[in-house]
Amino acid sequence: MSNQDHSSGNIAPHRGVLICMCGILGIGCPVFGIVALILASNDLAGMAGGSVDPAGAGMTRLGRTIASIGLFLFAVVLLYALLWGDGSLMTGTGVDGPNDAATSP
Repeated sequence: MSNQDHSSGNIAPHRGVLICMCGILGIGCPVFGIVALILASNDLAGMAGGSVDPAGAGMTRLGRTIASIGLFLFAVVLLYALLWGDGSLMTGTGVDGPNDAATSP
């Protein structure tokens, strides 16, 4: 794979596959989603400027979309846990916390 385009000079290869993979992993781990958004932003700006291969624009946009959805879902779950959760999601102790085992027959 060459980094040179004969019509416009030197251009960097796209990272569409990497961005898609980070976007998918970002559904479970938001750090990957943030990385995917940063890489996608840089690549799309480079594609608009002509310094990055535009062949991966579709995959780059797809990875950005998947990462955005993953981060949104993470934010919703975190907001639910913080505002309406009873703490059992964070501690794993059950509905009534540590007292749950003591009150059951």
